[in-house]
Amino acid sequence: MSNDKLAKPMQFGILSAAPDELAAMQELVAEAVKDDVTQFDLPEVKVPAGGGTSWEVPTLEGDQAVKSLRAVILCAQKVRHYHATKFEDGGGNDPPDCASSDGITGQGSPGGDCASCPLAQWGSGTNGGQACSERRHMMLLREDGALPLFLSLPPSSIKGFKKFRALLLNAMTPLHGVVVELTLTKVKNKGGIAYCEVTFTAAGKLDPEATAHAAELRDVFAAMLTARMDAPADPDPAAAVNVDDFIDAEATAE
Repeated sequence: MSNDKLAKPMQFGILSAAPDELAAMQELVAEAVKDDVTQFDLPEVKVPAGGGTSWEVPTLEGDQAVKSLRAVILCAQKVRHYHATKFEDGGGNDPPDCASSDGITGQGSPGGDCASCPLAQWGSGTNGGQACSERRHMMLLREDGALPLFLSLPPSSIKGFKKFRALLLNAMTPLHGVVVELTLTKVKNKGGIAYCEVTFTAAGKLDPEATAHAAELRDVFAAMLTARMDAPADPDPAAAVNVDDFIDAEATAE
């Protein structure tokens, strides 16, 4: 991450809008909430299975394939999901047997403390992974949008995200204070199975006013993430692989 990029404050979409534009946007959001638009209705981008390197971004004209997502990460929530029945056994479309909206306490069966749960330990799942997978639920605000995109970051990309966040902390910059480029890199595990990892790169630091507006939105959408307890969608069964089934433990462990 270049210090030069962080030294040049940027404006960014609705975060840098005039006060009357921000007020109009807030009014539109309030109207949507009255119409029962929830966190589950927000557009979602997914990490593709099988090593795909393009994002499919929902738009009014249909899905748009892009190589890079340029966005502000308003918030990133640690979560966990456990399915007793695997996707290939017919359990992929069912709600999780146990889930945690904070990655600390599980709700369901077995429930309780996540850190001490046997299902959260390395080796409890397939290929040395965790039976109860840890993810990051994120809200990504693009420059041309008023509402964020939802992203469920898979276990294979968490280590890279944590390193990126540590670099921001070292630069005394909040997560919501930078514009980030999210790209997809195709990799293979030891068994030759292809999947993709999300790469995070700082494209520039927001100016103070935009950062303040991002913090306001962060508080709104962080509350939505806390309430979002559903399991992330499983890959199409016709896809080459289910990424989470082919992650080497040593590649994701700290």
